[in-house]
Amino acid sequence: MRAKQTKAPATGPRACLRSRTIRGACDTCGETPEVLHVPLRLHGWYCPEHCPCCNPAAKPTSGPVRPPVAIGVNPLRMSR
Repeated sequence: MRAKQTKAPATGPRACLRSRTIRGACDTCGETPEVLHVPLRLHGWYCPEHCPCCNPAAKPTSGPVRPPVAIGVNPLRMSR
């Protein structure tokens, strides 16, 4: 028997992961909130005031404020 599959909504509080342990800056204002909001279907990290899922008046930014992180790349070992 297969489990019923439901799609996560694109917006709304159910579409947002909220964490007190993950530390990061809001993509909109740059502040580090106590509770970080990470939308599941939209890209970005947000404070509660700027989360596009929890605050419908907020709109996602076109790009992140923080610099991109390259996983698995050691900048000291990069070839020139």
